[in-house]
Amino acid sequence: MQPSQPLLVIGSNHCPLVLRLEPKKKFERHFKYEAYWEDHEDCEKIIKQGWEKNENKRNK
Repeated sequence: MQPSQPLLVIGSNHCPLVLRLEPKKKFERHFKYEAYWEDHEDCEKIIKQGWEKNENKRNK
């Protein structure tokens, strides 16, 4: 299906147009946890920062 389609013009210099608008299909991105991330020296700090950032967004 085309997103737009011109219509027949009868007795006018204007051209009507039909638009078919559909929202973008959103796909879910699945989070994949890798066990070796726990071995990274900053793992705990990064997780804590992520939680704090998320908490701040909810409190606004």
